[in-house]
Amino acid sequence: MSNAIYPAWFSELFNVKVRYSGMAIGLQIGILCAGFTPLLGTALVGADKANWGPAAWIVAGSSILAVAGAWWARETAKTPLRELGNHVR
Repeated sequence: MSNAIYPAWFSELFNVKVRYSGMAIGLQIGILCAGFTPLLGTALVGADKANWGPAAWIVAGSSILAVAGAWWARETAKTPLRELGNHVR
């Protein structure tokens, strides 16, 4: 389901002139950061698999960042299509 939501939502956040680049760069930076989380989680947990707390804190922290980003993103539901991405909050 998330693969159906983020492309539409991300594209509305950028002006038409920079929409393709904004989406591509933003998405790739996010994927790059997320790609290192298993390595970081494994390094923090170590050999003791019962020590799952640090990995849980990484997930909780990234979830809080995602919620904050969604909360402060502008609402575009009633914005005409030609004006998407043209106004500053």
